[in-house]
Amino acid sequence: MAQIKKKIALVFFVLFLGVISIEGGMRFAIWRSLREVVPEKASYTLLIEKFEVLDMSIGCITKGDSNYLGFFYTPWILSSLKAKIICRYTSEHMQLRIFTNERVIDYHWSFSSLSFKEDLYN
Repeated sequence: MAQIKKKIALVFFVLFLGVISIEGGMRFAIWRSLREVVPEKASYTLLIEKFEVLDMSIGCITKGDSNYLGFFYTPWILSSLKAKIICRYTSEHMQLRIFTNERVIDYHWSFSSLSFKEDLYN
């Protein structure tokens, strides 16, 4: 019985470390990417698209959130993976708009490089 409890505790510990790694890693990656992309005197808006409803009969309904530090990324990543299966069309998962004196620049989040990439239509 003690072996089972140790195995269960180990599973929960590994899951806890995984969640902490995802949460901290995403916050750090977004912060680092914002520091690289946003010029010093420019203002920006960051919108994270969160799936509220994922249902075959209703469809995919998203809600925007702009607080990347208080956002929970573990359920967001899982719902994004589920949306790839259920939703016919999905928008970008994170959108960054930078306002400078000369122009407005749009970026989207790239999971492959864990950074913001400039949109091609600019």
